Amino acid sequence: MPIEEADNCVDPERHDIRDAVQKALQLLEPDFRMVIILRLIDGYSVKETAEMLQLPQGTVASRLARAQEKLKDILKKWNIV
Repeated sequence: MPIEEADNCVDPERHDIRDAVQKALQLLEPDFRMVIILRLIDGYSVKETAEMLQLPQGTVASRLARAQEKLKDILKKWNIV
């Protein structure tokens, strides 16, 4: 059984939250979405993310903070957080 199926068997609500986050990510502007994906999902450091996106580290950090706020606002509207 794939890990995702095992997770769903244990806690189906977790799958719903994961789906909501994926949908909310799609609503973010691409610049914000890329920073969230690279930093929080793929686990790259600020420095690595900055290098990949060819941006200053401060820009990556500020986009991450703004993207997290936007994501939180979207999820609050959907009563997820």
